[in-house]
Amino acid sequence: MAHLQFEIKGDLGNISVATFMSGVNYAFGILRDFDAAISGLRGGSLRWYISDFREHNGLLIGVDSRLKESLSKMHIQDVSVPVARSFIEGFNDLEHRAVTPPYMSEFGLIKAQNMVSLIGRNGAKGFRVSDPEQSIDVTSATSEHIKQLLPIKRTAIGSIEGTLEQISVHKIPRFVVYHAITKHAVTCEFDLDKFIDKVNRALGKRVNVAGVLKKNFKGETMRISAENIRIMSESSLIPTAAQGWQEPEFIDAPDSAEMLRRIRGG
Repeated sequence: MAHLQFEIKGDLGNISVATFMSGVNYAFGILRDFDAAISGLRGGSLRWYISDFREHNGLLIGVDSRLKESLSKMHIQDVSVPVARSFIEGFNDLEHRAVTPPYMSEFGLIKAQNMVSLIGRNGAKGFRVSDPEQSIDVTSATSEHIKQLLPIKRTAIGSIEGTLEQISVHKIPRFVVYHAITKHAVTCEFDLDKFIDKVNRALGKRVNVAGVLKKNFKGETMRISAENIRIMSESSLIPTAAQGWQEPEFIDAPDSAEMLRRIRGG
């Protein structure tokens, strides 16, 4: 079991109900995303129950985790502690380091941006997220850092390798790949007619996705337009850092058409 606190800072009587509800919804939507990424289960493995609700420099809500009842008899691992830790450390990365946190996708960044955009509106002066060991004050600095992280600044030809999760066919078909070492989440856009069968077979498996990488100002790959998807065998594992692994850096290709032809197997 894990315990978390989420606080909206402000003066009672000035924080609107809509702002409070929106802040809580965005925060726990992000928490569910971490849960789904770490557990590998669509929709996550945990439910959160209110254990505290009080005034504390604003409005504070405390929650405790429980494994979903449908999973409790299936010997599913309780990932509540790493989920809670990733949630806190994720906001620390955004607030103080201006980097995309592990397990947070491009759409998770947008949720965080929506949450932080409430600061300065309808009585909200800031947020605090905490567990029994640490707390992080979330300010408008997080918003500024996300604004820097989201825009695509350059493209490159290359590939990513990791676990395929979170398939969506709404509007633009996409899935998320979590890198096996860094846990960085990359959104992969794909051709529905061409790849949907392979994508469904690959859910939860290690894949290599090649195509056009789209990077932010820090060189983080945020998105890839998939041109080839390969399901990896158990033996094709990425080397660990101890074995000399380092994240590849792809450069803009002088002949992108030729490289895409090779990726497609033409």
